[in-house]
Amino acid sequence: MQGFNDGTKVPIKSKTFAQHQVIVTPELASKWLGTQVLNRNVQKVAMLGYRADMIRGLWHFAGDPIRFDVEGHLIDGQNRLEALAGIDIPNFAIPFVVQTGLPAEAQMVMDQGARRTAGQQLYLKGIPSGSSLAAGVRLMWRWEDGKLFDRSITEGTATTNAQVVEWIDTHRDAALQAVDNLWMIRSIGLRPSPGITLALRLGPEMANLVQDFYREMHTLENLPKGSPTLTLAQRLRRVRQVDDLVLTEVDHLGFLVQTWNSWVNGKTRTKLQRPKGGWSVNNFPNLEV
Repeated sequence: MQGFNDGTKVPIKSKTFAQHQVIVTPELASKWLGTQVLNRNVQKVAMLGYRADMIRGLWHFAGDPIRFDVEGHLIDGQNRLEALAGIDIPNFAIPFVVQTGLPAEAQMVMDQGARRTAGQQLYLKGIPSGSSLAAGVRLMWRWEDGKLFDRSITEGTATTNAQVVEWIDTHRDAALQAVDNLWMIRSIGLRPSPGITLALRLGPEMANLVQDFYREMHTLENLPKGSPTLTLAQRLRRVRQVDDLVLTEVDHLGFLVQTWNSWVNGKTRTKLQRPKGGWSVNNFPNLEV
């Protein structure tokens, strides 16, 4: 990268403050991690997300520094360097700003700011209801990957704001069509993320039908007993009326898929309930079109 030097040339032990623009390899990242004397535990979820972004080319240089104290001990950048150190790709490297010569006490006031959320990043791109949309995308990925009931984080399942924003940017029309239904989704007491997830899974070609589905549930005009949308609307109304009755995000999604499947196939449905023993990979409904 033009203007960036070899990170191995940086004198990380320095009595005076200095700032360098350097290229850091996984090998150098591992070496720098070995200089730590005191640091918090690695934040695994964040670290794996960083690694996934680096590998996928979604890690962009933003000037956030790797920092060392006057004795050459790493005091900021542990998770980023852990992410980089674990990448086994020939000639792989990441550009960083490196600051040296900081007082050891500076570590106590680092990382105090609020991180920008995916919703805030989407707002900057002119996409409305970014927080709900981002939650819908993440739920969709868990559903598609068979991870609705497995919340463990691995390199393969780590998702970051950058990945969410990239997907929504790439599928902007589908995302905006899904958000168009949000006011109706909220009006019936359905959680935004499952409501948006259903629209995203069905895709732009089904957008008008999805809108009809939500509109029918919103208006409840002239619906006979056994109407799937009426049944779901009544189920959600009971939840709102009973304080200790709680439906999880997966409950909302499961009941919504059951309702859609009955509605799109012209079938009646008078009851919505969890399977005996609760939802699982084996009994969660498949989406029908």
